[in-house]
Amino acid sequence: MTNSSPRHPNSAPAPPGPSSNGSITGSAPAPPSGPTTARSYHSHIELYLVPTLGHYKLGQVTARQLTAAFAELAQRTNRYGQPLAGSTLHRVRATLRAAFNSAIREGMITDNPARRIELPPARRPHAVVWTDTRVQHWHRTHERDSVSVWTVDQLAVFLQRAQRDRLHALFHLSLSAASGGAKPWACGGVTSTSTRGRS
Repeated sequence: MTNSSPRHPNSAPAPPGPSSNGSITGSAPAPPSGPTTARSYHSHIELYLVPTLGHYKLGQVTARQLTAAFAELAQRTNRYGQPLAGSTLHRVRATLRAAFNSAIREGMITDNPARRIELPPARRPHAVVWTDTRVQHWHRTHERDSVSVWTVDQLAVFLQRAQRDRLHALFHLSLSAASGGAKPWACGGVTSTSTRGRS
C-alpha cells in the first residue's frame, strides 16, 4: 500500500492519484479543490489507512478485509485517550471510497469494495451547559464533555477579554447571528466552535 520510493522527510506529500505500484494508498483521491480538503485526505491516509491497510494490494483487497481494518480503527484512541469518534471513521471511509473511485476512473480496478463497509451511525455529541461545577471538574481532572454551551455570563467575559482582538467585531457579529437564530453557542472546553483555538 505504501510507495517503495523514499521521500525526503521535509518534502511535501506526493500528489494523490493512482499509483503504478498497485497499492491502495497510491490510489488516493484526485487532488481536491481546496487545501483544507487536501490536508484532510492526506491526514486520513497517513494516520489511519497506511497503518491498517498498507500491506494490501489495490486489486486484491476485499470488503471483509476493509471491515476488519475499520473494526481495528474503532479500537484506537485519539490524543486525548478517547476512542475515535464515529464521525472520524465515516470521514476516513469517505476518503477510502474516493481513493477506490479514483482507481476505477483510471481503469486500475472495476469495483469499489469500500462502498460495502458498514459502520454504525455517527452520533452527534450531546451538548451540556458549561456550569461552574463542570469548569472546576475540568481544571481538576482535565476531563470535559466534547461539546459545552457557554452561559450568558461566560460569553460576556469572553467578549470583554477579546476587546483588543482583531476579530472582536466578528465575535460580536457571530453571537448576534446565533442569538437571532435561536441557536446555542457551543464550545469545546472553553473555546467556542467559531473561535476554536482561542480562549
